[in-house]
Amino acid sequence: MLTVRATLVDTGLKPGTAAAAQQVEAVLWAHATAEHGLEHVRVQTVGSTIGVVLFLRTTCQIDALAKANSLLLCALTAPTRARFTAVLHVPDRPTPTRNHAVIRPQGEIASSGCREPDQRGPHGAH
Repeated sequence: MLTVRATLVDTGLKPGTAAAAQQVEAVLWAHATAEHGLEHVRVQTVGSTIGVVLFLRTTCQIDALAKANSLLLCALTAPTRARFTAVLHVPDRPTPTRNHAVIRPQGEIASSGCREPDQRGPHGAH
């Protein structure tokens, strides 16, 4: 299981509220399917944003990012997509400025620092 963090920023520049965080959590669960692999979700306000941690059934960071992206695109339907911009943060990466993906309204991932893990093991052996 891997976690993917996301930050939701209100496009109207309204501060994050507990009610908005609860709404986001409910919407995520309502739209999650088996393909998303969602095991658990944590949602809370963090300053003027809403922080989300998705716990996903996968062992691949690329797969985790794709599942999180898909879930957020499904969950942030027209009314909430117009309100929030979502930024995904790939776990366990050393440089935060290169390891995030912005979900654009069209649904594509703008950028990502995620790479497929090396399957050869720590010493290069298969």
